[in-house]
Amino acid sequence: MHITFLYLLSLFYLTSALPVVEPNDGSAYLGIWLDSAATSESSIPGDITIGDTPAAFNQRMNVRASSFQMAQNIPLEAYNWDTGAGGAINATMVESSETDASIFLTVYPYTGLDQVTSADLTALANQVSAYQTSYNRSVFLRYAPEMNGQWMSYGCKPSEFKAQWLALYTIFREIAPDTALVWAPNFGTGYPFSIDWTSVSPEDQALLDTNGNGVLDAGDDPFAPYYPGSEYVDWNGMSLYWKGFAYPYIMNEQLPNTFISDNLNYMSFYQTYCAGANKPCMLGESGSAFHTNDGGLDQVDMQSGWHSQFSTNTSFYTSFPKMKMINLFEHAKVEDLNDMRDFRISFDQQVRTDWLSAAQPLFDSNTLLQASIRLPTAAADAPASNSSAHSNTATESKSAAWRESVQTRLWVLLGLVAICTTGIF
Repeated sequence: MHITFLYLLSLFYLTSALPVVEPNDGSAYLGIWLDSAATSESSIPGDITIGDTPAAFNQRMNVRASSFQMAQNIPLEAYNWDTGAGGAINATMVESSETDASIFLTVYPYTGLDQVTSADLTALANQVSAYQTSYNRSVFLRYAPEMNGQWMSYGCKPSEFKAQWLALYTIFREIAPDTALVWAPNFGTGYPFSIDWTSVSPEDQALLDTNGNGVLDAGDDPFAPYYPGSEYVDWNGMSLYWKGFAYPYIMNEQLPNTFISDNLNYMSFYQTYCAGANKPCMLGESGSAFHTNDGGLDQVDMQSGWHSQFSTNTSFYTSFPKMKMINLFEHAKVEDLNDMRDFRISFDQQVRTDWLSAAQPLFDSNTLLQASIRLPTAAADAPASNSSAHSNTATESKSAAWRESVQTRLWVLLGLVAICTTGIF
């Protein structure tokens, strides 16, 4: 009996996940969403980022991204060996970066919320828990993002979304409690996004009509109907993109000078879900589209105008101190009217050089945080090289917190061993 008891206790105390550490106000993690698919929509000659990896991005940019985002569907469909689509994410790519970067998992209920079962959510929680315990990785989970738009199969169903979020929360707190759950609608400019009001259920119409005038219009709140409550969310955020002034968005046009701040303040998003809620916030995905088929502004000007409003702008982090993570969409993809759009900063050499030059002071001041160097899990506590490392208080704290947690568990376990051997149990 003593042996069984000690075995179970050892499993509990020695299995330790690395929790997400919130940066100090005014600092932010640098997250990257790479095009890691085996095939890609990009038709740009010489494109080097098809099948991209965290290690390749870090080497290309000479930085160490704090987090790498990948996406999968729920229910989880079979992996396609020809296209690389489907299946679970390949988290070993983050491990191969030889840093302590977190895993940022975006999950789409692609067949609809009503097709997701409790068993599916449990399987997802077990998947995430394995990343935390086997790889000693912090994990963000952004579930059903952009739920306020009908371009998502699960969109514009606030009652169903909130019910599923609460089920998700309950399961994750039991199985993978260190996971950072991220609530992230689409940015509100242009709402109600040509939503087909007649396709929305009466129950959801009542929730979406926040101004009570009987119709869905620009006066309605695009966020509040979907918010499950601050007690059920760890981080809040939004998707934010610039593609041009008017549909079909095929021209390279410089964004307005206050585009980023205007959207964070739209319907008091930042005040309500970040500062007012005292929650860390993020841009869950973000990018400016360079339309490769159009003349006009060149790619450097397009990306510089975009990033100068947030990622490389020191005043952004002081004006919005709860914005503690920015995720950059590093893809080139075909969208409306066969328009090729390149959102990346790491492909074009001039764009890359321009961004790095503007971002360097933020790296130096620990405003924009990089990951720490770390060998794969077996040597996670090996001393990090300082040859190219920037000081990174947040990521150093993550490793220290994990070590302290394990040490505490070991001391408690030794105490329990002593108690058991005295015959108290």
